[in-house]
Amino acid sequence: SDELGHEQQGDRSGEDELYVWFRTLIQHLIRGTPTRPALPIEIVREISRLSHLTVPLEDVNASTQITAHAYSQQVVRRLWFETKPFESLAFINNLATLQLFTYCEHQGWVSMPDHGSWSWFELAILKNAGPNQAPEPGDSAQEHKSSGMERIKAHEDGRPLRWVSHRIPVPQKGPAHLDGSLFDAEHELFSFLEVGDSVGVFACAQFGAWRCKGLEGVLKLEKFYE
Repeated sequence: SDELGHEQQGDRSGEDELYVWFRTLIQHLIRGTPTRPALPIEIVREISRLSHLTVPLEDVNASTQITAHAYSQQVVRRLWFETKPFESLAFINNLATLQLFTYCEHQGWVSMPDHGSWSWFELAILKNAGPNQAPEPGDSAQEHKSSGMERIKAHEDGRPLRWVSHRIPVPQKGPAHLDGSLFDAEHELFSFLEVGDSVGVFACAQFGAWRCKGLEGVLKLEKFYE
């Protein structure tokens, strides 16, 4: 949906001007001037990162809806969609941010609102699906009928590599647009990415009658400007 993430964009005129200014500065640092020699590309790249100068990548959109419905205290997780496998270490190292935007709802009523929300979305690092499950050429995302749990990578200590993006608020009575947490390059997720991995979006619910329904979803990625 064009609306997802739209509020984040807002009036970008000032941001665009700043981007042009930074881009011009970076180019001058790389090329040098008659009175100043060019800087090594490694130093310029570090300046770009410290300045948080980023460029949007192609959005990853969900083309189907998803529902995770819990019936007990056991967590139900269902893989909604995922990025294409990351093909190079250079691409991974240049990733700057990940952020999930959803149009979603829970079951619409909560018997014990003081106990918090048990309907949420997660981002997880996934092992390569293999040729039988790989996205078709040209697809920006892959949808799944299975839970996808078996593909979540694990840390060497055994913990699964997944993180909460955002919860659906208890008072919410119907579908709403919700912005997930911004995962930047300092987040541990980035340090675990390897070539062939993808990032998956999971709908999650826990405890009887709790439901997490994703109606629309988009995962926005940015890379550092170079």
